[in-house]
Amino acid sequence: MTQETDEAGLRMFLLGRFEVRAGGDVIIDEVWHHRNAKALLKLLAVQRDRSLHREQVLDAFWASLDPSAAAANLRKILFDLRAEFAARRVAAQVVTIADDMVVLSPAISLDIDEFRSCARAARFARDRLDLYEQAIAIYGGDLLVEDRYAEWTEGPRRELRDLHNDLLIELSQLYAAAADGSRLVQKASRTCSRCRARSL
Repeated sequence: MTQETDEAGLRMFLLGRFEVRAGGDVIIDEVWHHRNAKALLKLLAVQRDRSLHREQVLDAFWASLDPSAAAANLRKILFDLRAEFAARRVAAQVVTIADDMVVLSPAISLDIDEFRSCARAARFARDRLDLYEQAIAIYGGDLLVEDRYAEWTEGPRRELRDLHNDLLIELSQLYAAAADGSRLVQKASRTCSRCRARSL
């Protein structure tokens, strides 16, 4: 990467895999060694408003530590994130603290937001098969499968999986109404196979 990028050029994938990309370059993925920094990005990304109170973050990661040690760990995470992105020529304030809220930049694109947005558009249009297919294609597998046993992922994972399944049912009804049963079987088979593979 030779050209500097800001946070608006960043994209985070949470469905089926965890990656942070700037353009075509992977900045962070599951092999990145800063485990708590990755966990913080994920924790903030699954919040509807991309933020948590600082005390919630400290409790989530360092409940057994005294407050000063926990706060020092959070500062270290923020330093690691800034250093990692700066080393990749990404001029991004990815995570900030404002008024005791720890906030993931709203400029970063999230695949879960794109999935929800496309799902809403498909349901609003009601009979647009292409919009349903577009939404379903974004769902690359269950949310953060590598963190399947983390309690904070359970609710969002279930919600997104249920939405995906509902879209498949609604799309099947549209196919049936269009008398295109063979297309339904082929599409559902491909989608389910892809999601199973990415969720293993």
